Amino acid sequence: MKEKQTDEWLLYEQGKDYNTRVGWYETIDLNERMYAGDQWNGVVSNGLPQPVFNIFRRCINYFISAIMSQKVTATFIPENIPEDSEDEREIEITQAAKLISNYSGVLWEKLKMDSHLRQALLDAAITGDMCGHVYWDSNIKTGQKIEGVEIEGDIAFEMIDNVIFGNPNDSRVEPQPWLIIPFRELVSKLKKEAKANKVSEQDILNITSDTDNKEQSGDLGKIEMEGKGESGKTTVLIKYWRDTETGTIHYTKSTKSCVIVKDTDMGITRYPIAHNNWDKRKNSYHGLAVGTNLVPNQIYINKMFAMVMLNLMNTAFPKVVYNQTYIDKWKNQIGEAIGVQAGEDMSKVAHYLQPGQMSSQIMGTIDAAINYTKDLIGVTDAALGDIKPDNASAIIAVQQASFIPLETIKQNLYQWVEDIEYIKADMMIAKYGERKITVIEQGKRVVKTLDFSTLKDVILKIKIDVGASSYWSEITEMQTLDHLLQQDRINFLQWLERVPDGYIPKKDDLMAEIRDQMATPPPPEITPPSISINFADLPINAQIQLAAQMGIEITPQDYGGAPGQTGGNADIFDQLPPEAQDELARTMRENPQEAQALIEQTVSQV
Repeated sequence: MKEKQTDEWLLYEQGKDYNTRVGWYETIDLNERMYAGDQWNGVVSNGLPQPVFNIFRRCINYFISAIMSQKVTATFIPENIPEDSEDEREIEITQAAKLISNYSGVLWEKLKMDSHLRQALLDAAITGDMCGHVYWDSNIKTGQKIEGVEIEGDIAFEMIDNVIFGNPNDSRVEPQPWLIIPFRELVSKLKKEAKANKVSEQDILNITSDTDNKEQSGDLGKIEMEGKGESGKTTVLIKYWRDTETGTIHYTKSTKSCVIVKDTDMGITRYPIAHNNWDKRKNSYHGLAVGTNLVPNQIYINKMFAMVMLNLMNTAFPKVVYNQTYIDKWKNQIGEAIGVQAGEDMSKVAHYLQPGQMSSQIMGTIDAAINYTKDLIGVTDAALGDIKPDNASAIIAVQQASFIPLETIKQNLYQWVEDIEYIKADMMIAKYGERKITVIEQGKRVVKTLDFSTLKDVILKIKIDVGASSYWSEITEMQTLDHLLQQDRINFLQWLERVPDGYIPKKDDLMAEIRDQMATPPPPEITPPSISINFADLPINAQIQLAAQMGIEITPQDYGGAPGQTGGNADIFDQLPPEAQDELARTMRENPQEAQALIEQTVSQV
């Protein structure tokens, strides 16, 4: 009896047939193998050494790093609402759009989208396609409650290797009649899910393990743990389509012979799949991978190096020819003496054969192949950092010029990100309802409440902002900021606010401390009292002690009166040497407090 098959499985078979006819599965396996370094798999070596000089991997990694050096942010803008609107409803919509823009950045970090972007670029470089799946995960805990009932579920994201388009000759997602995501899953997990969805026991028995994994991407995707029954795996299909009456997206989940999740309305208006290419191919949703064009050159470079190695192995060490008339057996023992008949010409006894010289054009051809391969795809020495940075401005200019071949790929990536943001916004409005969201305001995390359901009739446009954050851009930015600070065009706080992250540890804490210091008025300066004292006005004991501190000896007998009297003392000062007078005057002038203390101490003793 013919095995029962679901409708989704029949559509999946049609999609597999298309991918097989265009050679998509074979191309993916080859490119993934080359990137991983398994570059002699399937290549006839005929006994050659098998070196791997992985130009393939380095070029692709450069492309990913160059594109990812620029940060991407999304801003939501309400359609048909001016910025200076005074209408209360329009003001609410504008503020809600700002909150969604802010929360989108928080959700970006939560979903680890930077990591997904790198994986998307790697997938596109190897397979030609980048494909992301935005879905609602009802198992995510939010920690929020409404009327005592906990809110569960949130937006999740994953990269997928394969998606089947209902119309494979159209690369656009939204016009598709349906989309199918195939993947492998454990039978035990699927049976548990089917039971939770109240699938009949008879249908659950149709969920069985299989080895239908030939279409999995990469060689390792075709190797699974040995398992039968519920410990094995089977192929699962998620089908999305748009209801023509309501315009909303529906989905089902099934295996080859069992429907696990029946027709379910998701409540969203956009397909939850973002798809784009590395390079477009005319009339196909599959793109052209950059790795595909690198494969022949990579194989040639490896083979040429292998032949050079084999030649050196065979000819690098010269062979010995010896006359058996004089030598019975040649020995290569180091330092061992070989006896011969006296007077014989040694060239007739033994000599080395000169090895054939390898053409210098061979290494030149290999170098040319490597350089031309890198240059033609835009991977220059300046871009890779293989030059001495004597002139930063010139290097920046060369780097910017080397990015030109990547502009098309960048635009494809940014369009892919924009599609993801549209899907996320659609899902927020359809699924969130009234919910608390975490946003960042003035560098601090703030929790606000927003009723997303009030935005169902609002048309939101998304603007993708791209900012440079590459190594050389940061150097230029730091140099400019340093010059402005040195010229007092900005203060230290303004300098800190603009320094790229990572240069100053605990930068936010430091800025907060500086703001606190600026907000606190400085204590008033205390001006010491001005004291004007003449030497002649001091008591005799004070004059003697002050002069002694200056190294000048004065005794009471030098005065006409008894110690402690103040009369007739001016002549003592006048009789001192000029140097002593200057020193005493300077002390009285510069340290009046010290003199005053000396006066008070002397007076108290009298």
